[in-house]
Amino acid sequence: MARFLSPRRSLVFGFLLTAVVLAAQQPVKWDALLSDSIAAIKAGNATEAIQLLLPLYEQAKALPAQAHALPSDDARRMETALVLATAYQYHGQLNQAEPLYLEAIQWLETGHGNNGSMLAPALDNLGRLRLEQGRWREAEELLGKARDLYNQSRNARDPRIASVNRLLGETYMTQGRIDEAVTLLEQVVDMLRQAPDVARQTVAAALRSLAIAYTIQARYPEAEKLLDEAIQLNRASGETQLELADSMLALGHVFLLLRDTARATPLLEKAVRILEVHDDAHLPSALSELGAAALQDGKYAIAKEYLGRALDLDRKQFGWDRVSIALIQAGLAEAYFGERNYDHAEALIQEAIATDQSSVGKAHFTVARLLLVEATIEAKQRHASDADAHYRQALDIYRKTFAADHPDVLKAQRDYALFTKTLRK
Repeated sequence: MARFLSPRRSLVFGFLLTAVVLAAQQPVKWDALLSDSIAAIKAGNATEAIQLLLPLYEQAKALPAQAHALPSDDARRMETALVLATAYQYHGQLNQAEPLYLEAIQWLETGHGNNGSMLAPALDNLGRLRLEQGRWREAEELLGKARDLYNQSRNARDPRIASVNRLLGETYMTQGRIDEAVTLLEQVVDMLRQAPDVARQTVAAALRSLAIAYTIQARYPEAEKLLDEAIQLNRASGETQLELADSMLALGHVFLLLRDTARATPLLEKAVRILEVHDDAHLPSALSELGAAALQDGKYAIAKEYLGRALDLDRKQFGWDRVSIALIQAGLAEAYFGERNYDHAEALIQEAIATDQSSVGKAHFTVARLLLVEATIEAKQRHASDADAHYRQALDIYRKTFAADHPDVLKAQRDYALFTKTLRK
């Protein structure tokens, strides 16, 4: 299910709070509530943080309208907006987070704030939000600006800069620039391992990103090793169970690629339980992976149940233009195909391809995967010319993206060879 395109859990917390405190002298109660809100987010309780912050933000919005408002009142409003945006983003409510970031960034870029101490993390988090939205070139631009600001005030080996580079590596992945992504992410992991006093969850997040890049390159043993290390770090950090669920989810995905559902399913079920408890935005990703596991085991009704639930949640949270939605639709198409409901399968896969192409373009490797599903369905319906065209189109994309010995390339070649063999009978 190409989970690297799923929403990220990687926001600037502590540094954002530090910037907020430095920006202006705040009332003690106000500062305490902001601190409590960020602590709630870090503990995985974004809903609690939102409940704390909404009254603060509404109160701050009213301050400039008063007759004798001070400049610090504007600062208080922007600071509250940034922390509230972070809470919304962590909870997967991107539409609520986006306007708050834009409001704060516009204010900061007009010369307010403390020499970029607030602007850098604001641009950083908005870049991460754009990554979650699938707006990858915008994400790359925003993250680059944030890195430039961090470089002005931080040592080149500062973990914040490494974290931005990690996200930049992910933007490269999503754009199909896999080799660039791997090179940058390997540098990030090396830097964080050597840096003193780096939070364990920061290193674990970098290991996950690099592992995901390795899975795209079919370097499964290396990815598994990195994810085992990430899980150990997540357990040792004790910060929150959500990052542990992310690492379990990524490792479960590797096992699915190895077609080892016996090892994948227990990990994915644990991840689902954690994410359900926290009402977390990553739940659709975990459910879709469980659906993929059921597909591999030929349990089509169970697959449809998991994938249908994932699709409903994803639509509510992220709209219709996400690649993850297209991939879930493709999984559902495969389930219906397994039940020999070819018409429904064909309608779903065509919708999935249209969704995916609108998000990533026609030459992205996720599109190739969907084209292969479509070709399989068409071949079963004896639409030979359509199937042949889509097999060729998928192969062309794969060959331009991956090495000749990549498993996806080899499997597509085998599937096409079997298809052409049936035509000669």
